[in-house]
Amino acid sequence: MRAFATALLKVWGVVWLVSAVTGLVNVIAEWSARPFASSDAAMQRYSLFSSAATTLITFGVALVLLKFGEEIGKAIIRTDEQFAVGMSATQLEAVLLGTLGAYFITVGFREGLVIAYTLIRKASWDQSGTMEYVWRNRERQIAGAATEFLTGWLLVLGRKGIAETWARLHPMGSNDELPPSDEKAG
Repeated sequence: MRAFATALLKVWGVVWLVSAVTGLVNVIAEWSARPFASSDAAMQRYSLFSSAATTLITFGVALVLLKFGEEIGKAIIRTDEQFAVGMSATQLEAVLLGTLGAYFITVGFREGLVIAYTLIRKASWDQSGTMEYVWRNRERQIAGAATEFLTGWLLVLGRKGIAETWARLHPMGSNDELPPSDEKAG
């Protein structure tokens, strides 16, 4: 059961990490698009700084879950009862990574449809090129959709290799019981 909890925590960390990377792409796009050029510079500055802070916090939470997922799992589940799913922790991680990848593919595809809708709604009087028009109107969505779609395919196609590599780097043994307490009976 502890291995299952650890796997879930680490997959949750991967979700937060991808969310932070996607947020980072958005923050960079916002900062590079003539920051503070609007009539309400204070509001724009607040928006940019809050987006950057949210992205940094998300990145920090992801790193904590990835680095300390096993310790958190041990603290949550004190005894390691068998979880009868008929697969090893590595196989379960591969299934979870594949599911996560399918989610990201779906989200990236949905964002791609929004981008396509923007292109379809292009006004006939607009003489800009197709890619220029889409990039001008949906640059953050293009970066986010591409990141999510590619990450999803990476997770789906590489789920077994990622899970095996993770297991080699961070082995989870069945003897990961908590050490006996040093309290003396008295």
